[in-house]
This record gives sequence, structure tokens and C-alpha cells, in this order.
Amino acid sequence: MTRMRSSHGAWRVMGTILMMFASVFAVGSATAASAMPRTMFLPFPAGQIWWVCQGYNGQVSHQNVAALDLSVAPDAAGSIGCTPATANASTGRSVIAPGSGHAYHVNSDMVCINFDAGGSALVGHIGNRVAGGTHVTGGSTVLGQVNPPDSANRGYAHIHIQAYLTSGCGTAPKAPFDTAHGARFECNQDLPYSGQQDQYSGINLVNCG
Repeated sequence: MTRMRSSHGAWRVMGTILMMFASVFAVGSATAASAMPRTMFLPFPAGQIWWVCQGYNGQVSHQNVAALDLSVAPDAAGSIGCTPATANASTGRSVIAPGSGHAYHVNSDMVCINFDAGGSALVGHIGNRVAGGTHVTGGSTVLGQVNPPDSANRGYAHIHIQAYLTSGCGTAPKAPFDTAHGARFECNQDLPYSGQQDQYSGINLVNCG
């Protein structure tokens, strides 16, 4: 009888430990999912429709990355990326902050936004950028304008955007634009990453405002 009580006691202890681990993992998952703005805005003005001309895991410059290249041209998507025929369509268009936070210059045409809510987003290829360190408001602050075709954007005027689970837009885990990562674009479908080549190329995204 004494042995049975000891055995039951051991099982109770083991059960308690397992529940503690489950709680830790649950908190970790919730933190990862919420480490982004509650609402992720598309990086162009309200009421506009843009198209994905290079999707996740694109052959040109998005290999194994959940990044999107956006163009205002409906026929922007080519067989291996943004088609040269529409290279100049998005030049000069306004680029809007996808979330609230502080904006920093990464290189000659990229901006990293460290979101107030956690996480970050890399937005490019843009000129006339807001000053580094500026606090921007998601969905309304103009970050700059789309640069014309040049060597930095591989000869195609477009908006590049990708999200990160932590600040800095560096080596942190990258997040697809979906609900599971707290990065779904307002009024648009979930865009989870499957590994498919040039995933979501050709779809349109609508800024409902």
C-alpha cells in the first residue's frame, strides 16, 4: 500500500510538471503571435489595389523568405518575378507605414520600422524617406515614395515588405503575413508560408482604409 501511495504521488508530481511546461509553451506561443501590431496595414494609401509581382520564396531575390514585392500594375507578375513591361508603373507612388513605431534607415532605399507593439518590418525601395528615428503612425504616415527603376530595386519600381518577430529587421525569425504571426494585413486573406516557389505571385491586395 505504501508503494502505491508513493507511485500515485510521483504521478501527481509528474502531472504538475507537465502542466507547468504546457503553460510556458502556451505563453511563448501567445507572445510570438502578439509581437506585432494588432492591425498590420498595407504599405500603400487607402482605397488602392496593388498586386504581388514577386511572392514568398521568389526566384529573383526572395529565396526561402516570406517577403512580398508589390506593384500598382495589374499585370505586374511575370514568370520569374516582376515583369519588365511594367517596371515604371509604381514610380513616385506614396509608401505608407504598415504599423506604428520608430523608422530607421537601413541602407540607401530601405526603412526598418520597430513597432511599438513589438516586432519590426522592412519596407523599401523608397526615396524621400522620413528622417531616421521618426515615430510613424501605421496606416497614415508617408514613409516616402517608390523609387524609379534602378540597380537597388533590380530595375523594377516596387514596394518590398517583410516582417520580423523581433525588432531590428536583422537576423530575427521572419514572419509571414498571417493571423498566426499577428501580421495579417487588414481586410485581406491570411498569407501563410508553405515553401511554394513565388507563393502568392499575381494576387491583389486591397487597402480598405
